[in-house]
Amino acid sequence: MSARGKILWIAMLFPLLSGCLTPNHVTVPQRYVLQPDINVSQAKNSGKTLGIRPFMVAQPYRLPLVYQEGARLGVYPNEEWAEQPGDMVTRAVSDAIMATGRFQDVGNAADMARPDLILTGELRKFHEERSDTSLQAVISLHLELREARGTNAYWVETLTFTHVIEDDTPIAFVEGMNGAVDQLIQHVAEKLSTLIF
Repeated sequence: MSARGKILWIAMLFPLLSGCLTPNHVTVPQRYVLQPDINVSQAKNSGKTLGIRPFMVAQPYRLPLVYQEGARLGVYPNEEWAEQPGDMVTRAVSDAIMATGRFQDVGNAADMARPDLILTGELRKFHEERSDTSLQAVISLHLELREARGTNAYWVETLTFTHVIEDDTPIAFVEGMNGAVDQLIQHVAEKLSTLIF
């Protein structure tokens, strides 16, 4: 066999061998969704419209499920949220506010012509907190409710809620985070139902 023939034969054989040498098993990440319980009390309609801006999110909180041990942040390998935490929390808060009936209209501020009020937020914590004695889901959200065309700030507060996690598994963390988010949206709904604009 000529040198050129050997090179051609090796070139054809290489893709076959490389396919045998590489792993054929790809680990697909498990994905989880938040399923908050939108169970809020009805409130008197204020006649105002509310625009909600998508909440900003602290850098560590993306798709992977995050835990904190002391000062160290880590992630569950191959365990993810189905969508970005900021989007899920923005939607849960928006749905809870809408369900109260407190506002004439509630929507994304960018899609509304001139809302009376603007709600902004920053998701500062969204993780499992581990200590020697307990596990808990932690959510911390800084919220600001302001006039859209004025200087009044009606409400500025950082809310932090926790929920005990039963065991050290991703599904237990997700269930715990659902509990913490339920507390958060209940509080926001109650607060906005009693504020005077």
